[in-house]
This record gives sequence, C-alpha cells and structure tokens, in this order.
Amino acid sequence: LLGYAGWGPDQLDDELREGSWIPIDIDPKIIFDLPPEERWSAALATLGIDPARFGRLGVAEA
Repeated sequence: LLGYAGWGPDQLDDELREGSWIPIDIDPKIIFDLPPEERWSAALATLGIDPARFGRLGVAEA
C-alpha cells in the first residue's frame, strides 16, 4: 500500500460547513468526456478560477 486517507464520522459534513470544500454543480461532460488531465482545469473554469493562479499561491502580486 502506498497510503490511505479516510474520514472520521461527520468529518466531511464538518469540512463542508467550515468551507474547506467548494461544492459545485458540474457538467457531466467534464467528468465523462474530458481526459483526466483536463478535468481539474475545466472544473475550475466553471467557477471563473484560472488554474495558473495555483502556481502562484503565496506570491504577492505587484
């Protein structure tokens, strides 16, 4: 085994209430029609988020 991740009782509900997750209604085409390497960017685009910004987290913008 390479690793394991799991949730304790009510952990996911707690994390949703805390805002740790961004639940969205997503077009099934993103999941079923796009190659896996394109899904994350496409899902972020539905929220108006540029995935390139994740590469600059923690970097002050001029």
